[in-house]
Amino acid sequence: MTELGGLDNPLRLATPGGLGYHSRSKGGDAMRACVVFFFIVVSLVSLPLAADGIQWAVNQPLRWADFRGAPPSQPMLEAASIDMRVTWHVAYTVSYDPSRSCWTGRIDGVTVENTMDPYGSWVVPGKENRGLLNHEQRHFDLNEVYALRLRAELCRVSATGKTADAAKHALSERINGTAAQILSTLSAMQELYDDETGHGTDPSAQAEWDIRIDSWLARPELAPATVGELAVDFGKMVIQSKKR
Repeated sequence: MTELGGLDNPLRLATPGGLGYHSRSKGGDAMRACVVFFFIVVSLVSLPLAADGIQWAVNQPLRWADFRGAPPSQPMLEAASIDMRVTWHVAYTVSYDPSRSCWTGRIDGVTVENTMDPYGSWVVPGKENRGLLNHEQRHFDLNEVYALRLRAELCRVSATGKTADAAKHALSERINGTAAQILSTLSAMQELYDDETGHGTDPSAQAEWDIRIDSWLARPELAPATVGELAVDFGKMVIQSKKR
């Protein structure tokens, strides 16, 4: 006996950057959650997100033309803001295992998408420059690191229960817990990135983060997976900076 289902959950991030900007605005990081349970075969290619934004691609870096939103009408210090979203979708199967006399929930497929909303992203006219664009691109790249990490972690989730409902509940808790942990670390990492680079105004720190993010894109498992790991990694960064 087998039951099929799926879960969806989006995370939306707005990350400003630019000269003299040292706090997060535009509402900061906001998580919008919508969990849907259903018991039909799930199509993993029907997510509409890509049509709503620009999907991250290794061979398609951002251009200033992608920042189509209007800057705030009130004078502000930030020169640009990028609006990003990470959306994940999991298809799962819950089946009865007679040898163990229990129900087991396993992941059948995972889709994670990292997109940038052009109309929620903006740049102040006259402030467009290569360094600032690179800073915003690295925000997008950092999202991709954790999108890749999230995909890998979700694929490993499983759960058991005495009934089908118990197994589904346990599986849902583990799926959502795994996603919440990684996306919370992503939010903290985005803040650390802005703090360390002065929102892109410190060329030396920006260059260090460029190298770090590139290494994580190549091997996402090396990026901190929890806030605790993030604190340890940040401590190492401080020690390394003092040695230079």
